[in-house]
Amino acid sequence: MGVSCGVEEITPGNAVEFRFTKPDYFLDDDVDQVTLSGCGVVLKLLESRSAGHVEFHQSLLEAPKIKKQFVSAEWVANHYRLIVWKCAGQERTQPTVYAGRALTPENVMSQLLLRYSVEVEEGRRSAIRMITEKDDTPGKPMTLLVSGIGCKTVEVSDGWYCLDCVLDNPLSVLIQSRAIEVGTKIVSFSSAIIGTHTDGIPPLQAKTTLKLKLNYNCVRPAVWHAKLGYTDVETMPALPLHVLAADGGTCACIDVVLIRRYPVQFLETLPSGKKVFRSEREERRRQEEYDKSRDKIVEDITHKLSTTRRTNRSKKISKEAVKGIDSGQELYDLIKDHPDPSSVQSLLSSTQRELLAEYSEKERSRQEVQHNKQLMEELNEQCPPRKVISLAKHKVFCALQLNSKPYFLTMWRVEHQEPLKEGRRYRMYNISCSTYRNSGLSLSSSKSSMFREVEGDYSHLSSKPICTVSSVPAGVSECDLIGKVLQTNKQTDTRTVVVMGDTEGVGEVLVYHAAGDEVKAGGVVCVVNLQVTKSGSLICNEKSTMSSNSKDKVLSEKLREFHNLISEKSPSFWDSLLQSHSTTDSSEPDHQWDDIPEIPLGQFETQTPIQTNKQTDKLLSRSKEGREITVPLFSDKETGELLGCSDRAKSDYQTPVKSAYYDSIFE
Repeated sequence: MGVSCGVEEITPGNAVEFRFTKPDYFLDDDVDQVTLSGCGVVLKLLESRSAGHVEFHQSLLEAPKIKKQFVSAEWVANHYRLIVWKCAGQERTQPTVYAGRALTPENVMSQLLLRYSVEVEEGRRSAIRMITEKDDTPGKPMTLLVSGIGCKTVEVSDGWYCLDCVLDNPLSVLIQSRAIEVGTKIVSFSSAIIGTHTDGIPPLQAKTTLKLKLNYNCVRPAVWHAKLGYTDVETMPALPLHVLAADGGTCACIDVVLIRRYPVQFLETLPSGKKVFRSEREERRRQEEYDKSRDKIVEDITHKLSTTRRTNRSKKISKEAVKGIDSGQELYDLIKDHPDPSSVQSLLSSTQRELLAEYSEKERSRQEVQHNKQLMEELNEQCPPRKVISLAKHKVFCALQLNSKPYFLTMWRVEHQEPLKEGRRYRMYNISCSTYRNSGLSLSSSKSSMFREVEGDYSHLSSKPICTVSSVPAGVSECDLIGKVLQTNKQTDTRTVVVMGDTEGVGEVLVYHAAGDEVKAGGVVCVVNLQVTKSGSLICNEKSTMSSNSKDKVLSEKLREFHNLISEKSPSFWDSLLQSHSTTDSSEPDHQWDDIPEIPLGQFETQTPIQTNKQTDKLLSRSKEGREITVPLFSDKETGELLGCSDRAKSDYQTPVKSAYYDSIFE
């Protein structure tokens, strides 16, 4: 038995209009009602001997044990549409098994009764219903089915209800290229709800007021037979960094190895809106200046407020004048500005003194609150509170592809976090992706980000050479440098050229920002995370730290050895080194630093964009048996081939062509 033409034409858009007609679904032409086998419900037919969702609704209302208030016409139409589409998909996908058997009045009515039993009698709810009713979070992993694609909207379903979606640009591109189409199943992580309703509303009402926000970095294809709704995935699959899109929103999970942790910085937003980056030492200095300025303003404001008290001229008050006063406020007003309050209080009776004391206490509290409020208003006006947030840059490798290029991760509010360790592997959740100066992928943490350390030793990836100015290895981009400062030449307010030497030679280091203020000729310093350009220039910027000692045991030992090495060298030796360097430098018409531009604090190098084929990118996941399999992003629509997918997994992830079949979460 083949699939009928009517079934072939059923789509999510027209499924609600589908009607069961004679003689295709009913045998007796003379009756106007049919008792459906298996459920016992009497289905009434129209004069045209057909039945649609309206007739199914009327039949349900007349069925035994059905509470009519829970079976609305909208409820029946919604479920009728999804059930009809599902049964039609079963027949089209597996015609030898389901043709003429899945899409029948008996099956549709049985599934309507089943859904009534699940939702009304058992009180169980689907994922979309729990989300719209504010009883669960949309951020949990869930499998959804694309049930409609319009000009401006995309509709997804959990098999029970539907909801429109807001897509980012990469997902919109996949829709336009038909990599995602009606019938595609997707797994969504860290979704969000957009809408004006603060309280929960039923899903049938929410369709026009609430939308589900999906991000490319949190959406991946699901196997065609995946059960819809919340998934039983215990851990989210980590994605390779090269498949992430800079404009694809938050990524649910990444797996990285931390190879470098750079110094903490502070970002201040000034009242004018300008943003200023500072190092930890600069921030400490700026905070001290701010505190001193604020304390001085507090003193001035306090003095001004204390001298604004009004004083009245001396007025003689008799005992008869206060005898009839029985209000604490009147007594307080009488004596508060009197030059001799004690003389007035001596005229009061014991009851009046109690009233005065009680009111005076309340008035002092009120004035103290008012004084503090006025003080803070004037203080904040003259010296606004600082808006400062801490951050730290980290260089990471993708743990799934250790031979890939490094990426930079910005962690915010690091003062409230335990520092991550170099050479350790971490699983990071809810990481934001963005484009840094239109030149590559930038990662950053948020308030909802979480970090979990994974066992493993990756210290060999985070190692860097410790050298002197005459022994910097060729081809390295970072190193730790030890040397004796011979001369400093401050070129601008933001950069200083430092001439450093060792027993074998001399070299120059370009020091940016206030790090140069700590450099003094004659001292021995170590520079951690010194940046080495392709031309061999040495740069100490915001990624680097310069100090005369180190907490690191290895670097501290190297410092001690360097001190012992140069202890026998006389001052004339260093003078001759510096003289030879000055002679060589003066003979060169173009100084090596002239072509290096000013670098604002906080500007880090960025990676060039990695061009990838979105249809052949891969990710690693785990099957129910725990085996690791390769899962493609989306299949090639022209060939249908899952490129990059293992043969063992290909049968699980091969989506049937034009399949609209899906499993209900409760069936």
